[in-house]
Amino acid sequence: MKVLTFVLVLIGLTTFYSCEKETVVTTTEEPITVICVEAAAVDTVWVFYDETYCSDPWGVFNVVEQEKLNNIKNYLIDLNIEVLEIEISEENAPDDNFGCGNKSGFVIKCKINIEDLNQLIAEDFYQ
Repeated sequence: MKVLTFVLVLIGLTTFYSCEKETVVTTTEEPITVICVEAAAVDTVWVFYDETYCSDPWGVFNVVEQEKLNNIKNYLIDLNIEVLEIEISEENAPDDNFGCGNKSGFVIKCKINIEDLNQLIAEDFYQ
């Protein structure tokens, strides 16, 4: 039974070597439980930005969505920030007039590595 347990441990370690794992063995008679958690899941965070009509650092808001997403992504890449996911959604009512600093009602959502959080907060993103 000890040999079988040893073989199962070796197979489990080779199969899950890229995961953070916790091996739990209560007795030699019970099976081994390996819990695998992706490291990226805990090292990322979503940040948000309230789009304005024309004072966003990547350009004005009145372009097609794909171009806007590319502009935002390129801006963040220039800041050495890796964008894991990005999306835009209309979540708020737009401000009453089209003043440059007024909000358009759209929110930009970016999933980034947590170590880039402070840099994006300095760029007016929030959690």
